[in-house]
Amino acid sequence: MLRSAILALLCASVFCAEDSAAVKTFKEAMTGDDNTAKRDAIRGIASKSAGTDWDILPMLVQAMSDPKCVEWASEAMQSRTGVSKPSRGKGGPGYPGFPVTNDATGWQAWLTGWQRDNKPKDEKKPEAAPAAAATPSGEGETVAAPIAPPPRIPTDDLGKLDRIVYKSGRSLTAYVRSKRVDADGGLISVRVVHRDGVGEEVIDAGLISRIEDDVE
Repeated sequence: MLRSAILALLCASVFCAEDSAAVKTFKEAMTGDDNTAKRDAIRGIASKSAGTDWDILPMLVQAMSDPKCVEWASEAMQSRTGVSKPSRGKGGPGYPGFPVTNDATGWQAWLTGWQRDNKPKDEKKPEAAPAAAATPSGEGETVAAPIAPPPRIPTDDLGKLDRIVYKSGRSLTAYVRSKRVDADGGLISVRVVHRDGVGEEVIDAGLISRIEDDVE
């Protein structure tokens, strides 16, 4: 029954027009009973040449439906995404850091966050503005009430801008508001405020390659 469920999930996923050899091997292996073949197939799609992250990451999460494949699939997810498993404990803070639980449930929640932030450009559509409340403006006329802008965080006391360079190669220029460290002084996470002052986020240290101070 588990084998049938995994096969159904794989068939329902959106893949490239033509599967790579590694993907075909993966699909075949996951419907069989050979654990060695499953392990090798999972490691095969960990390679960037197997397909795009948008196609491959859901397959790796689905592979975790088989309890014997959880560790192999988790290792492959870490390899493709650059997310590192915490040195202490079994779980992490969740997306964009390591999942709260290292299993199908934890990685599915992580994947949901990743998919939200990494939609292909042709699928990104501007969100519809909420309907504005109408206020009377003369007889028979209405004027839409103005929509309040999102609150801005004061940045005057945050110093100069720093650059967060991720292990993936991308970077973010923002104000470092605070750093969280462990008992040994090792960095755990960084809280940053976006350069326009609209919004802040916590970045897991496992995603960071380096921090360049006072770049602007």
